[in-house]
Amino acid sequence: TNIFEGQTTAGSITVQGENTATTNLQQGLAKLWINYNGTGTIAARDSFNAGTLTDHGTGEYTVAHTTSMASADYVTSTEGTYADGNTSYKNDFAIVNPARSVSTPLTTGATRMINTARSAASGATVYDTPNVFFAIFGDLA
Repeated sequence: TNIFEGQTTAGSITVQGENTATTNLQQGLAKLWINYNGTGTIAARDSFNAGTLTDHGTGEYTVAHTTSMASADYVTSTEGTYADGNTSYKNDFAIVNPARSVSTPLTTGATRMINTARSAASGATVYDTPNVFFAIFGDLA
């Protein structure tokens, strides 16, 4: 068959996980993901359920959701790479950045983030990032 339906609820499919554990299929899927260039004119390389990208200045971006989330209580995962060849840098993406007064970085229709690269020698500095990888897990509206 090419149609999956839940046994007790049409929108809920439970599958066998590791060992004897079961898991809800819908809860384990990324509801949005995007791979984008965060330098110059920012642009998506590939994505799922990601709409427009907004560049708010150095290292600060918003990803709009094509289909909204059910609430702003979803989980995000973000990573990036720094492009100067210095492997001692670590990229840190923050969804909440009080210094920028972003009071609502997570909304049902968009997520705002900022990237800093830091090293032991230079501390944290906000940077544009050539490779940004971002995903959301939670419930769609």
